Amino acid sequence: MMEQPMSDEVLGEMYQQIIGIEHPWRVTQMEFTHSKQMVYVHVSHDGGDEYRCPKCGDKCQKHGHRQRQWRHLDSAQYQTYLVSEVPRVECNNHGVVTVAVPWAHAQSPFTIHFEEWVIGWLRDASPPAVASFAKLSENAIDGIVQRAARSGN
Repeated sequence: MMEQPMSDEVLGEMYQQIIGIEHPWRVTQMEFTHSKQMVYVHVSHDGGDEYRCPKCGDKCQKHGHRQRQWRHLDSAQYQTYLVSEVPRVECNNHGVVTVAVPWAHAQSPFTIHFEEWVIGWLRDASPPAVASFAKLSENAIDGIVQRAARSGN
Protein backbone atom coordinates (compact mmCIF):
# COMPACT_ATOMS: atom_id res chain seq x y z
CA MET A 1 0.00 0.00 0.00
CA MET A 2 1.39 3.41 -1.00
CA GLU A 3 1.66 6.10 1.68
CA GLN A 4 0.25 9.56 1.15
CA PRO A 5 2.86 12.31 0.58
CA MET A 6 3.37 14.78 3.42
CA SER A 7 1.38 17.98 3.22
CA ASP A 8 3.25 21.28 3.04
CA GLU A 9 2.06 22.05 6.57
CA VAL A 10 3.43 18.78 7.98
CA LEU A 11 6.69 19.21 6.06
CA GLY A 12 7.03 22.77 7.37
CA GLU A 13 6.42 21.59 10.94
CA MET A 14 9.03 18.84 10.46
CA TYR A 15 11.65 21.34 9.26
CA GLN A 16 10.71 23.68 12.10
CA GLN A 17 11.51 20.89 14.60
CA ILE A 18 14.65 19.70 12.80
CA ILE A 19 16.11 23.20 12.57
CA GLY A 20 14.94 24.11 16.07
CA ILE A 21 12.82 27.10 15.12
CA GLU A 22 10.61 28.26 17.98
CA HIS A 23 8.09 31.02 18.66
CA PRO A 24 8.10 33.85 17.67
CA TRP A 25 9.60 32.34 14.49
CA ARG A 26 7.85 29.75 12.29
CA VAL A 27 8.27 28.00 8.95
CA THR A 28 5.73 29.47 6.54
CA GLN A 29 6.73 27.99 3.20
CA MET A 30 8.91 25.31 1.63
CA GLU A 31 10.27 25.76 -1.86
CA PHE A 32 12.00 22.95 -3.76
CA THR A 33 14.07 23.70 -6.86
CA HIS A 34 14.66 20.23 -8.28
CA SER A 35 16.79 21.36 -11.24
CA LYS A 36 19.31 23.05 -8.92
CA GLN A 37 18.79 20.56 -6.07
CA MET A 38 17.98 23.27 -3.54
CA VAL A 39 15.46 23.64 -0.73
CA TYR A 40 14.39 27.04 0.54
CA VAL A 41 12.77 27.10 3.98
CA HIS A 42 10.94 30.41 4.46
CA VAL A 43 10.76 31.56 8.08
CA SER A 44 8.57 34.39 9.42
CA HIS A 45 8.63 36.33 12.68
CA ASP A 46 5.33 36.34 14.63
CA GLY A 47 6.52 38.52 17.49
CA GLY A 48 3.75 41.08 17.35
CA ASP A 49 4.93 44.53 18.38
CA GLU A 50 7.62 43.59 20.91
CA TYR A 51 11.17 43.65 19.61
CA ARG A 52 14.51 43.97 21.35
CA CYS A 53 17.80 45.48 20.30
CA PRO A 54 20.30 42.65 19.66
CA LYS A 55 23.10 44.73 21.22
CA CYS A 56 21.60 45.99 24.48
CA GLY A 57 18.30 44.12 24.87
CA ASP A 58 16.18 47.28 25.18
CA LYS A 59 12.61 47.16 23.87
CA CYS A 60 12.37 48.94 20.53
CA GLN A 61 9.93 49.90 17.80
CA LYS A 62 9.98 47.93 14.56
CA HIS A 63 11.67 49.78 11.71
CA GLY A 64 10.97 47.64 8.65
CA HIS A 65 12.75 44.42 7.77
CA ARG A 66 15.70 43.03 5.85
CA GLN A 67 15.64 39.87 3.75
CA ARG A 68 18.36 37.43 4.78
CA GLN A 69 19.36 33.95 3.67
CA TRP A 70 21.48 31.34 5.48
CA ARG A 71 22.95 28.07 4.24
CA HIS A 72 21.79 25.17 6.41
CA LEU A 73 22.69 21.49 6.51
CA ASP A 74 21.75 19.67 3.32
CA SER A 75 18.42 17.86 3.06
CA ALA A 76 19.51 14.60 1.43
CA GLN A 77 21.36 15.77 -1.72
CA TYR A 78 19.65 19.19 -1.73
CA GLN A 79 21.43 22.30 -0.47
CA THR A 80 19.12 23.87 2.09
CA TYR A 81 18.69 27.57 2.80
CA LEU A 82 16.68 29.44 5.41
CA VAL A 83 15.12 32.64 4.05
CA SER A 84 13.51 35.29 6.24
CA GLU A 85 12.34 38.87 6.30
CA VAL A 86 14.15 39.71 9.54
CA PRO A 87 12.69 42.63 11.50
CA ARG A 88 14.81 45.73 12.03
CA VAL A 89 14.40 47.91 15.10
CA GLU A 90 15.23 51.47 16.01
CA CYS A 91 17.18 51.51 19.26
CA ASN A 92 17.74 54.74 21.18
CA ASN A 93 21.34 53.65 21.86
CA HIS A 94 22.34 51.83 18.64
CA GLY A 95 20.18 53.26 15.87
CA VAL A 96 18.55 50.98 13.32
CA VAL A 97 19.72 47.36 13.69
CA THR A 98 18.53 43.95 12.53
CA VAL A 99 17.15 41.73 15.31
CA ALA A 100 19.08 38.59 16.20
CA VAL A 101 17.89 35.25 14.84
CA PRO A 102 18.30 32.13 17.00
CA TRP A 103 19.67 29.94 14.20
CA ALA A 104 22.70 32.03 13.14
CA HIS A 105 25.44 34.26 14.50
CA ALA A 106 25.21 37.95 13.60
CA GLN A 107 26.48 38.68 10.08
CA SER A 108 26.97 34.98 9.25
CA PRO A 109 25.56 33.61 5.99
CA PHE A 110 25.35 30.13 7.58
CA THR A 111 23.21 28.58 10.31
CA ILE A 112 24.86 27.60 13.58
CA HIS A 113 24.20 23.93 12.76
CA PHE A 114 25.98 24.30 9.41
CA GLU A 115 28.97 26.05 10.99
CA GLU A 116 29.24 23.34 13.68
CA TRP A 117 29.16 20.68 10.95
CA VAL A 118 32.00 22.43 9.06
CA ILE A 119 34.08 22.76 12.26
CA GLY A 120 33.57 19.04 12.91
CA TRP A 121 34.87 18.17 9.43
CA LEU A 122 37.87 20.47 9.89
CA ARG A 123 39.01 18.28 12.77
CA ASP A 124 39.59 15.45 10.26
CA ALA A 125 40.26 17.16 6.93
CA SER A 126 42.10 20.14 5.47
CA PRO A 127 40.30 23.44 4.83
CA PRO A 128 40.56 23.01 1.02
CA ALA A 129 39.05 19.51 1.26
CA VAL A 130 36.19 20.70 3.49
CA ALA A 131 35.59 23.68 1.21
CA SER A 132 35.33 21.39 -1.81
CA PHE A 133 33.06 18.91 -0.02
CA ALA A 134 30.76 21.62 1.37
CA LYS A 135 30.78 23.60 -1.91
CA LEU A 136 32.22 26.67 -0.18
CA SER A 137 35.13 28.99 -0.83
CA GLU A 138 38.18 28.81 1.40
CA ASN A 139 37.31 32.38 2.52
CA ALA A 140 33.92 31.10 3.74
CA ILE A 141 35.68 28.31 5.65
CA ASP A 142 38.03 30.89 7.19
CA GLY A 143 35.04 33.04 8.29
CA ILE A 144 33.45 30.01 9.97
CA VAL A 145 36.72 29.23 11.79
CA GLN A 146 37.06 32.84 12.96
CA ARG A 147 33.46 32.92 14.31
CA ALA A 148 34.06 29.60 16.10
CA ALA A 149 37.25 30.94 17.67
CA ARG A 150 35.47 34.10 18.87
CA SER A 151 32.68 32.04 20.42
CA GLY A 152 35.09 29.55 21.99
CA ASN A 153 34.11 26.48 19.91
